[in-house]
Amino acid sequence: MQNKTIPIIIVLIILLLGGYFFLSKPKDVVAPPIEETAPVKTVTEETPAINKAPKKYEITYTADGFAPAVLSITAGDTVAFVNKSKESFWPASNDHPAHTAYSEFDAKTETGAGKTYEFTFTKSGEWGYHNHLNPKMMGVVVVK
Repeated sequence: MQNKTIPIIIVLIILLLGGYFFLSKPKDVVAPPIEETAPVKTVTEETPAINKAPKKYEITYTADGFAPAVLSITAGDTVAFVNKSKESFWPASNDHPAHTAYSEFDAKTETGAGKTYEFTFTKSGEWGYHNHLNPKMMGVVVVK
C-alpha cells in the first residue's frame, strides 16, 4: 500500500505547485482610459503675424471622439470643429470644467448634430481640449 501512496502524493504535490505557478503569473494589463483632462504644455504669449495666408482646418467629432486627435497648425489658422455625431458637443480648452488653459477657446454652448464651431488660434503652444459634455473625448491642437 505504501508503494502506491508515495507516487500519488508526489503527483498531487506537482499538480498543486503547477496550479499555483499557473494561477499566480501576472496577467497582461490593459491601461484604463484617461479619466481626467490634464492640461497640455502651453505658451501664453501672442504670436507675431507672419506673412502668409491663414489656413482653415477641420476636426470632426463622432461617437468615437475627435479626428484627427492631434492637429498641427500655424498661429492665425482657423479650426472648424464639425459635429458628425447624433449628439450635441461642446469643444473647449482644458482644464475641465473651467477651460482655463486657453480661456478664449471655448464654444460656451452646445454645438448640435450637423453644426460647426470655428476657432482661430492666435497663441502658440500645445492646446489640449475636450468635449465639455463628455470630457473623456479629448484632442490637442499644436500651434506653431
